[in-house]
Amino acid sequence: MFSAVKKNLKIMKYLIVLIAIICSTSLFAQDAKTIVEKNKTAMEANDQEATLTMKLVGKSGSVRERSLVWSTMKDKNGLSSSYLLFIAPADIKGTAFLSIENASGNDDQWLFLPALKRSRRISSNEKSQSFMGSDFTYDDLGEQDIDLSDYKLLCTETQGNMQLQVIESVYKTPQKIKESGYSKRIIWIDAATFMLVKTEFYGTDGKLKKVLECSDFKQFGDKKLWRPQVYIMKNLEKGTETQLRFANYKIDQGIDASRFTLRNLESN
Repeated sequence: MFSAVKKNLKIMKYLIVLIAIICSTSLFAQDAKTIVEKNKTAMEANDQEATLTMKLVGKSGSVRERSLVWSTMKDKNGLSSSYLLFIAPADIKGTAFLSIENASGNDDQWLFLPALKRSRRISSNEKSQSFMGSDFTYDDLGEQDIDLSDYKLLCTETQGNMQLQVIESVYKTPQKIKESGYSKRIIWIDAATFMLVKTEFYGTDGKLKKVLECSDFKQFGDKKLWRPQVYIMKNLEKGTETQLRFANYKIDQGIDASRFTLRNLESN
């Protein structure tokens, strides 16, 4: 009888430990996704606008510089649209890019080329390709649908005066992996501001492909929203990098919704 009771106690202890592990794992997954959601919320505004300098740094160290105007806007359903207009140099002036988030999680994107005097839609098969010769892809420039990935909180790291939460993000479907060109991402988010500080992009072969670093954080607008002013995307495969520097941030100043339309895209 005592042996039976002892055996049952062992089984109960095993079950308690198992349940604790399962609950702990679920909590970590939930916490990781919550952190990513807070990052997305922290970066949102009714509308935003900034001027942008893009530097393309070649493997040999050569530099090509471009100037752009960037703007975004949320619609009444909370879906975002973004618009990029190249204003220099002369050979690409007037080139524009429009990305419209939709509820399906697959953004609609178009590129307008003034030489052709028409826009062309970016297909899902093209979204892993380079945007205008940079180290960013079309998919990088689109809205990231949080529900398309699974998340795991790996650890917390200290960097200067920041506590960074390191999260693994893995796409759920083969279609999204194919479309993005990434099997997973490792992201670093500041625990205090929920700003993205770093992202590692792993290719479909599992190897580290690119690294994005964000810096020079400042607050803008009446709500004092944090924004990184510098993004540097390093392409480890090609030995190149793309530097983006944002300036003249305007937040919630009121942008006409017509800016985020195909008609406006093709009027440049």
